[in-house]
Amino acid sequence: TVADVLVPLDRLTTLPAEPTVHDVETAVASTGFSRFPLRSPETGLVGYLHVKDVLDHAADAPATPVPPSRLRGLPRLPSDTRLDDAISALRRAQSHLAEAIGPHGESLGVVALEDLVEEYVGTVRDGTHVGRSR
Repeated sequence: TVADVLVPLDRLTTLPAEPTVHDVETAVASTGFSRFPLRSPETGLVGYLHVKDVLDHAADAPATPVPPSRLRGLPRLPSDTRLDDAISALRRAQSHLAEAIGPHGESLGVVALEDLVEEYVGTVRDGTHVGRSR
């Protein structure tokens, strides 16, 4: 199930809900990841950002806010969702990340499409693969 492969909230590398170019650069440099959940102190996870969506802003001043139009929605999946159903849901939503939701509607963490696929085919290796600690 999603609960078996999710990355818990306390292990996530997140960006603020309204990230700046500097926030993105710092996160990419320190983790090597390309997708980052966005977190609001008031409401929790509110979406995610893919680095490719902001590459054209790389030369902007560090304090430049990422345009809201570049931020992606974060689908929500119950943590008891079967892996194949989770893959289907992410494909329908055209998303690589989803928020995993517990039985009482609480946020448990994030599940990545890559981690779901790896449950079936083993580790997916690419040029940026750095292990499972998102």
